[in-house]
Amino acid sequence: WAADRATAEGALARADRALAGLAARPAREISESGAAVAAQLRAERAALDE
Repeated sequence: WAADRATAEGALARADRALAGLAARPAREISESGAAVAAQLRAERAALDE
């Protein structure tokens, strides 16, 4: 279980960096699909943090 959690936390850390990169870009440069992916990643992060 601990290894699975560590793997998930590593993936979430990468996702957080990707989201930070998206947030730094002007909104007009972020496609609708990119925004949908970002929303999904945020939801997954919130679920793990619960």
